[in-house]
Amino acid sequence: MGETLNGAIGLDINQEQKLVSEKLSQLQATGALPETITQAMKDYGLRSTFKEPFPGWTEGIRTIDSLAVGYGTGKLTCFLGDLNAISDVIPADMVVNTMLVSMVAHAGGQKEMIYHVGSSMKNPFKNEKMPEIAYRYFTTKPWTTKEGKVVRVGKVDVLSSMPSFHRYMTIHYLLPLKGLELLNMVFCKSLEKKFRDLSKKINFVLRLVDLY
Repeated sequence: MGETLNGAIGLDINQEQKLVSEKLSQLQATGALPETITQAMKDYGLRSTFKEPFPGWTEGIRTIDSLAVGYGTGKLTCFLGDLNAISDVIPADMVVNTMLVSMVAHAGGQKEMIYHVGSSMKNPFKNEKMPEIAYRYFTTKPWTTKEGKVVRVGKVDVLSSMPSFHRYMTIHYLLPLKGLELLNMVFCKSLEKKFRDLSKKINFVLRLVDLY
């Protein structure tokens, strides 16, 4: 289960809350943007399973799962993020197993125990690993559409700031999309399907960035 935020073994909830408050105050004192504060304080939490009932099992798509789905289905080609940051993620079956073991270990006991289950400071998951892991996985196990078409992914472009992200989106997608919209009007909406499909993909990326 690793260490707590203060590096000690065992959880002192008051100390942990104090460290979180200090981190928040530090970010606010440096004039960090709300988006930066949200990213720094966020806990991505539970992810799909490692082994049980089978590797990769998940119920629904939430938080970071939507990034994997968007990339694997070919809708996500770039994203905004800090590759030097660390994400606290842990497979759901590990959390469940920890709960079961702790219940057995303390069955009938009077003392209340609190366990913190996370990726910890000993073995952190660095964001810089994510693009390569995703590329390697979806290259060897590509997504297949309902029509049987195999989706081939490329390496995702990770942008470090909101201005750079908006510039990238404008140059590579929004301006070409505007041109396609004009052509669609000239050719009596014969390009409507393609225009709507591209619009949907672009809006999907923009919504993800706003969310995370």
